[in-house]
Amino acid sequence: MLHLLALLTPPQDPPTTVPEEKPVLQSIGIEKLVLGGDIRLRWESHDPLPPVRNASSRSEGTGRFRVHLDATFDENLSGFVQFQETVLDQGGQSESFLHQGYGTLHNVLDTIEVQVGRFEMQYGNQRMISPLDWSQVGRAWDGARAVLATGDGRWQGDLFWTSPVENQVNNAPDSEFGGLYGQWNGAPLSVDGYVLRRNAMGLDDYTVGALVDGGPGTLTWNAEAAVQVGDHGPLDAFAYAVAGRLDWNFQGADGARVGLGYELASGDEDPSDGDSGTFFRLFNFDHAYQGYADIVVWQNIQDLVVRSWWPLGNGWGISGDVHWLNLASEDDALYTGVGGAGAVASGTDGNVGTEIDVTLRGSFLNRLEIWTGVAQFFAGDAIQNGADQTWIFVQATLPF
Repeated sequence: MLHLLALLTPPQDPPTTVPEEKPVLQSIGIEKLVLGGDIRLRWESHDPLPPVRNASSRSEGTGRFRVHLDATFDENLSGFVQFQETVLDQGGQSESFLHQGYGTLHNVLDTIEVQVGRFEMQYGNQRMISPLDWSQVGRAWDGARAVLATGDGRWQGDLFWTSPVENQVNNAPDSEFGGLYGQWNGAPLSVDGYVLRRNAMGLDDYTVGALVDGGPGTLTWNAEAAVQVGDHGPLDAFAYAVAGRLDWNFQGADGARVGLGYELASGDEDPSDGDSGTFFRLFNFDHAYQGYADIVVWQNIQDLVVRSWWPLGNGWGISGDVHWLNLASEDDALYTGVGGAGAVASGTDGNVGTEIDVTLRGSFLNRLEIWTGVAQFFAGDAIQNGADQTWIFVQATLPF
């Protein structure tokens, strides 16, 4: 009977070892994948725009949505992609495009990284090269970059050759931009040096300069100087720019701060001599340096500025700046930003005007970032038919 039961029992499969399940990302060759982005909305008003008599005022709402994926494949390879949706006028059509998309090879010859694709660049104090994050569009470049850095982080050298992405801020079609940027991070000094080549809109020039930072501590300072040579259209170019800043920090980096700064970008002293003395800015962050109202850009301008920051607690603070703006050369043009677009030089005076900026910045629940403020510009006699301008803005950013 037992033999019969054994014959009637179906055969059993041999025991098997269940394979260890791997995360889906690892199974397709990705060790780590990070999703992030932000939503940013801004309302602003210029009264009037531009700062000239009988000009009308303008108010607008703009927005930007960015989302990115940051992938690490292994210790030698990573990739980054960022999409952007921009609304440049309330109720207007949105613009969608790839803002960044690049791959990075790490540990090439142990100390070199190679980046290829579309990417942002930011160097030094952003006076020469900035992604201009204030803009709802921003800046990016197509090309390649090699970064050589020491393991202790004290030395870094970047070699890059790119084409600025068209239809972004201060970018022209068929442009080329490249150079070498070196950094030494020491204490109490840090030093940057650079040689930058530009070929765009009739400008074929080299900008050679250096930046020195002192601090941190109670007294911090920085100074930058650059010379520009080459061809500006049919003219031989020789121009220069200098900038300096001295800050007194109360109670360390988290306390109040008061500082004095001076910035100069040369203008053409003699338009009839066949040479160009105008320093044509590269990809700098005008909004952060020449006044929040963006009346002028760093070109044929002098800016003497007093800056201050006053913490209120819980991550909130108030800034207050005063700019005294003058032309570097009364024989050159007035080069304006978006807040001054349409204003022209009177040709009889060098006083562009005075701007007072007051802003409030902080966050709710450590998540929703708020930035609001007002800029009052008092027009000087350098602006033809100049009028005082008031600029107000409110901005909210939700990162994720």
